[in-house]
Amino acid sequence: MTNFLPKRLLAVARYVKNNDSVADIGSDHGYLPIYLAKNYMLKGLYASDNKKGPYRRLLKNVVDAGLENSIICDLADGLEHLPASIDTLVIAGMGGEQIIDILSNDADKLKNIKKIILIPHVQAKEVRQALNQWHFMIKAEEIVEEDGHFYSLIIAEPGEEKLRIDQAIFGPRLLEHPSAAMYQMWNEQARKLQNLLNDYTLPAQRKIQVEQELQLINLLLRIEAPKND
Repeated sequence: MTNFLPKRLLAVARYVKNNDSVADIGSDHGYLPIYLAKNYMLKGLYASDNKKGPYRRLLKNVVDAGLENSIICDLADGLEHLPASIDTLVIAGMGGEQIIDILSNDADKLKNIKKIILIPHVQAKEVRQALNQWHFMIKAEEIVEEDGHFYSLIIAEPGEEKLRIDQAIFGPRLLEHPSAAMYQMWNEQARKLQNLLNDYTLPAQRKIQVEQELQLINLLLRIEAPKND
């Protein structure tokens, strides 16, 4: 099973390079670090989870794969035990607010990080804005469709970049290089927001916010969508 990766994690793996030293935070089953250990020549691999059940699964899968000497497995909360040698940070599979909390709680440890690879399940806008505050700029982005769900993949490196509100919402690199999956995702979101506006119980302030977001999405969707990725 560890030779197989979900599409979104394969997308993450494409941005890992030989000689990187990688940490996978919230690794759960450990499929990503096991795949990386088998397919890349890395300087180091660290995988952690903050819950005992997922940590035990992670450790068992790493041992079963014969990689206990290649992957450091840790029961840790966020970046609290992050080795100083790590230069590539992966957090995939949780909400944007949780990702922001993890990074902000140990923001001093980001000084050694050369690359951050994130997949926030929600609140990608807030994640992009937070990366800006920590002096990281977005180098690449993808929308990955998997089993009917859309995931925002964000790759950031140290640098300065001031995002406009539309760039924070849609992604600066995605706006430069839009994909069919991006348009599909925002078409779906526009439908959800329109349905929300049809709810007469929606509070007035929330209605204004939804109308503003829908207006921005509709402006984006006026651009002719590409036929494929």
